[in-house]
Amino acid sequence: MDRFSEDLDFCLREPDPGYSLDDIIEPISNELESWGLKVEVVDRSKSELMVQKAFTKESSFGAQLSLIHPPHKDQKFLIKLGLDVNPAAGATVVNTLCEFPTDFYVVTHDLPSMFSGKLHAIHCRPYEKGRDWYDLIEYFSRKTEINYPYLRAMLLQNGPFTKTIPAISNFTVDWIVDKIDKKIKQVNIESLKRDTAPFIEDESRMELWNADYFTAKLGKWAQAVS
Repeated sequence: MDRFSEDLDFCLREPDPGYSLDDIIEPISNELESWGLKVEVVDRSKSELMVQKAFTKESSFGAQLSLIHPPHKDQKFLIKLGLDVNPAAGATVVNTLCEFPTDFYVVTHDLPSMFSGKLHAIHCRPYEKGRDWYDLIEYFSRKTEINYPYLRAMLLQNGPFTKTIPAISNFTVDWIVDKIDKKIKQVNIESLKRDTAPFIEDESRMELWNADYFTAKLGKWAQAVS
């Protein structure tokens, strides 16, 4: 995608409320420092939260990417790490080959599972986040399928439809379209633009953003995957 992010989100494969970011922060720091990156770690996790958070600061990684975004020599980048220790069941994982800074495999959710996670975020996040809607357009454009069992499990675990979510046999594109269409009519699109603008280079990509635009993209996606 052509937008920047401010965080990295992870989740366990199986629920483990006792798991802590402390178990992985040290090896992460050691690996970054082996690449010459100065790292500061500030643990901001709270044991009572389902999603635990920590912060990694470093001063030199941006300099290694100076051909793209040359930073001030004293600039620090703040990367937020989120870890879901009580994930909903049903996500599909795949091994993805990455080639920078060296070849390695990373385990990720597949696109239908990530799309389902984004749909859940749009409905359950307690505030409007423009990047959610920017991502939604990307998934629509790719004609991404939905991982229905995973989305249903997430909504049952944490969502506004707990008492009205249909059985999986009736959990369809039409149900999703109805809920997203209602959400489109509720959001403040100008606020979504302001939230997204700092994270993309070409703000003109949002010039078409209005309720009709989102509704049209939703309709084209629904037609493609039905």
